[in-house]
Amino acid sequence: MSEGRILNNRYQILSVIKEGGFGIIYKGYDNVLGKDVTIKEIKPELLGDPEIIEQFKSEARHVAKMNHQNIVHIFDFVQQEENFYIVMEYIDGLDLSALIQHCKKKGTLIPQHITLHIIAEVCKALDYAHNCRNTDNNEPLNLVHQDISPSNIMISKTGQVKVIDFGLSGTQEIFFAEDDQLFVRGKLQYMSPEHVSNEHQLDRRSDIFSLGLVLYEALEGKRFFNLEHAQKIIETLRNGKIKVRDLRRTPKSLRKIVKKALEKSPDERYQNSNQFFIDLVTYLVSTTDITSIDSELINFIGQYTQTNGSVQPAPPDQGSDLVDSLLEKYKRDDAHNSERAEEIISTDSSQKKSHTPAQPTAEILTHEQASSVTNYFEGEDDIKTIIDVIRLSERGNKKLFIRGGIAGAGLLMFFLFLDIAFQWSATGTAIYDFMFPPAIKITSVPAGAKVYLNEQLQMGETPITVDKIQPGIYKLKLTLDKYNPIVKSLLIPSKGDIKILGEQSRRGNQPYNFKFKTSLELTSTPPDAQVFINNIKYGLNTPCSITWEIGEICAIELKKAGFKDLTGFSLDTENMIEEIDDRRIWKFEIEENPTVRYKLNGLFGKHITFNSKPSNAEIYLDDHPKAIGKTGQSTKIFLTALPHKLVIKKKRYNSKTIKLNVNESTPEEIFITLTRPVKFFAYDATNGKDKDLRAMVTSLKRNGKTVMKKRRTPFKINLQNENYTAVFSKDGYRDVFVKIAKNDEAVVAKLEPSEGQFSIVILDDELHLPISDVEIRFKSLDDPDNSTVVLNITDSEGTSNGGLRPGLYLIQTRKDGYAYQEKSILIKTSDLNLIELNLKKL
Repeated sequence: MSEGRILNNRYQILSVIKEGGFGIIYKGYDNVLGKDVTIKEIKPELLGDPEIIEQFKSEARHVAKMNHQNIVHIFDFVQQEENFYIVMEYIDGLDLSALIQHCKKKGTLIPQHITLHIIAEVCKALDYAHNCRNTDNNEPLNLVHQDISPSNIMISKTGQVKVIDFGLSGTQEIFFAEDDQLFVRGKLQYMSPEHVSNEHQLDRRSDIFSLGLVLYEALEGKRFFNLEHAQKIIETLRNGKIKVRDLRRTPKSLRKIVKKALEKSPDERYQNSNQFFIDLVTYLVSTTDITSIDSELINFIGQYTQTNGSVQPAPPDQGSDLVDSLLEKYKRDDAHNSERAEEIISTDSSQKKSHTPAQPTAEILTHEQASSVTNYFEGEDDIKTIIDVIRLSERGNKKLFIRGGIAGAGLLMFFLFLDIAFQWSATGTAIYDFMFPPAIKITSVPAGAKVYLNEQLQMGETPITVDKIQPGIYKLKLTLDKYNPIVKSLLIPSKGDIKILGEQSRRGNQPYNFKFKTSLELTSTPPDAQVFINNIKYGLNTPCSITWEIGEICAIELKKAGFKDLTGFSLDTENMIEEIDDRRIWKFEIEENPTVRYKLNGLFGKHITFNSKPSNAEIYLDDHPKAIGKTGQSTKIFLTALPHKLVIKKKRYNSKTIKLNVNESTPEEIFITLTRPVKFFAYDATNGKDKDLRAMVTSLKRNGKTVMKKRRTPFKINLQNENYTAVFSKDGYRDVFVKIAKNDEAVVAKLEPSEGQFSIVILDDELHLPISDVEIRFKSLDDPDNSTVVLNITDSEGTSNGGLRPGLYLIQTRKDGYAYQEKSILIKTSDLNLIELNLKKL
């Protein structure tokens, strides 16, 4: 053990607080600053494990980067004699696990509203840690605590809730051995389903599940996985259903919160701690008067943090015990002045020794006490804690200072008059303050607030002047419907200016102006946008909630890479009036139940230029009946970061529908090619009839590239706004080459018939000698309606040559002295058609 050891010639190890699996926690003392500290060291037997050492260093690194009232603060990191130590703030109190066990032994539970307050404070700590960024490059640290459990939630005697033990927060991986045996970090009873699954990354929602288990345990007084075998817990988390049992004493609306936190699927859970916090606080406000919840927590925790029957005094800078400590010192300093003072101190001590502390009450301090307290307030400008309840003991000893000796009644009265006028003595001051009590002027934003002094309602509403206030210390409270109350500590001194803790002094008739606060709940689509208010960058990204003082106009801007900045929104919180330049990108609403909250959603978008071929096409957006613009006119169209449907229309062209999901990667210029329907026909060039020949389009080309082959007419096809060429072919016809212009809606090819060449020889049937001057007639059998007859005459060799359109013909011959003869023949275009006829003599 290391008791008595001094680290760095500064930190003295006093005693062991507790010992865990990896480290030992000591109470220590900082000899330089003169205050208690907590010192954590690695167990000596684990110093040979480099992973343990790295985990220990990781805790120091991560927590040192955080600065939040609900997270334990790191003061120093020490390496000495081959061991490592973390020096952190000392929390004088107990952890939530011990508090639950204390209540269990008494057969009771932590009061429900105190439980919810504690969990809500933890939500604030986790939300800060989850969103913490590296101060060097502003990159997210992506911290996950991984060990949220009752033993890692501390509650001090002054009611502060602190999350401790961030030793696992830097590691988001789950480790598996080769035999698939699970090795996880943290406490199994408080792990999330994804913590024991095959997923290799954990996110903030894992901590939310663990905190849900803690909430269940605090409400029920027993663990969710109560005394179950480890393997059964793992099996339930992996494959079973997470059923929230019991909670019979819990209202339905609160059960819903617990169940949502314990959803097995991370997507069904609260997505961040802020959402969890808002639901808890909303429930609290709707069911409990939370104005005194801090003092109730202090009183409750005091029942279990007593030593030898009395509560240990809190440090002078913590909570409402600040003035108590001061007054105790004041009483000790003045103890020799009066036996009555000794009785007061004795009475006060006896009250502190009672097992259940009485509810704190606010009393008025005498003018002598107030005078002594004045110096304390002079030096406390940096203290931000509001003294919610001030406990003062009534002092009955008003010392009367009588100047002069035994004199005549006239001399005494004259001296007393001068004493009252010039306030030479305490007696004169007291009489002057009684006759002419000091006054305070109070204003508020918004106006119309009610003012209470020690819970006594004053006449009128702000702006208000409160007269006839006796010297002393008061609890000042301002209330206004739909706003959280303002609570301050008010000192009315016997001499000098009135003082309010945390406020600058006012002189003369200058009023104290108090501003109520409201909440700005900012979201954006898409999320994770940087927030700027009045040109100042906040260290928050959407979604987030910002507390804002009423009265100051706030101009809000949101910025996200890849999108146009969102500007043009300002809010006058005093008059509840917003100014919005473009309501397409800002969605704004005011909620007034239970308190005034402003919800603002910024919808990012992009200016996109649409070009098309052909240009000047109309653009229709999301089924809107009117066009929002035209293509090719250098017009930029603003589209929000949502899915959109655009329809591009132009006369004589096909409409084109585009589904566009606007995001960071969406280009700023989009080109659309429109097509037009074109019909193709092929007609015979010789007969004048519009009867399609069912010709074959053997090729269709654009810019020298073939885009279609072998399509038979008639047909329709969609073509771009380009020039094309087509070749038409059909047996018996000559091929036709056709040019198609950009605006053509129909293509008609006129095919000229091609001729088949023939040679006819006519011989004498008996002599086999050629017969000259034979008349030959050709009549088409393919087209009976065609009466055209082709006439040929054989030459001296009995031969006739010529050409005919391909097809079936009837040949007729006539020659004097010979018999008439006819014959059907088929004329083809491929080869020379040879025909021989033999005529008989009559």
